[in-house]
Amino acid sequence: MTRSLRTVAIAFTLLVLAPRAPALAPRAPASIETLDEFRSAARTALVGRLLSLAKWCNENELFEDRDRAWRSVIVVEPDNLEARKGLRFARNADGSWKEPAPRPAKNRNPAALEKLPAKRVEAIGPFSDALLERLQKEEVAPEVRKSVLGEIIAIDPDDEKVHGMLGEARLDGGWVLLETATGKTRRAAIRAVVQAAKDAPAGLDPVSPTAEEKQLFEGWKCGSKSSAVRVLGTGDASQCESLASACKIAGAVFESALSSPPSWADEFTLYIVAGPGEKDAFVAHLPGAQDAQRESLKRTIGGGVPGTWNVVLFEPDLKKRVDCGVRHALAHLLRRSWNIDTRNAWIFEGLGLYLTREICGSRLTWFCSGSGVTGEGKNSPRGRLMVADSNWMNEALKLLTRDPPPDLAAVLGRDIATMGVEDVLVSYALAAYLVEGRPETTPALLKQIGADTASAEALHAVLGLTVPELQERLVRWLKERK
Repeated sequence: MTRSLRTVAIAFTLLVLAPRAPALAPRAPASIETLDEFRSAARTALVGRLLSLAKWCNENELFEDRDRAWRSVIVVEPDNLEARKGLRFARNADGSWKEPAPRPAKNRNPAALEKLPAKRVEAIGPFSDALLERLQKEEVAPEVRKSVLGEIIAIDPDDEKVHGMLGEARLDGGWVLLETATGKTRRAAIRAVVQAAKDAPAGLDPVSPTAEEKQLFEGWKCGSKSSAVRVLGTGDASQCESLASACKIAGAVFESALSSPPSWADEFTLYIVAGPGEKDAFVAHLPGAQDAQRESLKRTIGGGVPGTWNVVLFEPDLKKRVDCGVRHALAHLLRRSWNIDTRNAWIFEGLGLYLTREICGSRLTWFCSGSGVTGEGKNSPRGRLMVADSNWMNEALKLLTRDPPPDLAAVLGRDIATMGVEDVLVSYALAAYLVEGRPETTPALLKQIGADTASAEALHAVLGLTVPELQERLVRWLKERK
């Protein structure tokens, strides 16, 4: 008994006096592979598969695609010796690579060529699949996403899935913005609407001035009505008929371009008062007009009749008068449909001029008064745009690709008084992009802006693009537009 107790005591003493084992440190969590590390590993694996593909192509006499595989390798790994050697590159004295002289490299094995698509999928598919899966799982910045997708396209220029994610479509054998492909169809459709409206029976009805209109002016000599638009004039019947017909076309184009039926005000009327001395007489008899409003009208070729939806036109030249009348009719519809007016200068001017060009073939009526607008000489900024062969889309592209380019954000913030010639060009191009390339979103955009949402905010909400992204996309669209 005593011995057992002594044994226990000794054991306890040894236990107490024995050096303690150090406590185990907490186990570090498994390292998380970053996207950059993931991409690097994916590239390394891809290079190996591409080199194998090049070897297979060489063994099967597919020399053109062998070289294609090698070139894909140096896209991923620029200093890969095997690919550079296969493509006959040499080193310059400074260590850079010297491009070899071109050599014909043709595919000579039709049977092997049939197997090639599957071989390319085996080589490239795991790379693109892995990166796309990572993008789906991980939230990344837009520029990183763009970089990843661009890297895949650099390796496989015809990856349909990635092109779709980039908002692109195949057109005429190449890849373009989806807006470019859509725009080509849309332009043809709008022009078909214009032609159909011109070819259709005029369908004009004669109208007479009301008692109030007789008090307003005594010299009415013609009157025509097309759909819901009345035209009264002081000239012969053709004066009223030409403008009424143009307004009929304007309504059809408005509906086709903006997916909204024209909402004319009841008895909406355009007055043509273009004879000598008639302007002053008409303005003097305007009921309830203030002196400032009368003076403002006298300085114009046309404007709104105070207190009404109606418009008066003083321009004696037929072409200018019809252009001005159509611009005012479109302004009327934009205000009635979405509350868009001169407060929304880039839309009001850009969209108004774009649609007027489709309807009348001219862009003569501007409401803005900023830099360069007042110059009428043929060499003035505005004058150069007024010549018959001026291509506004090309001019807008030149403007947006100069160094430095105009800032789209600044254009969106202009008011009608400060909008200049360059702002008009950019606004015109943007309006065309929306009508032709993004027709399904344009009505929603107009609705938001008409409800006083800032243009940049509305564009981002509806198009999913920041202003810089939109500017970049607009430039590419203009380059692709034919």
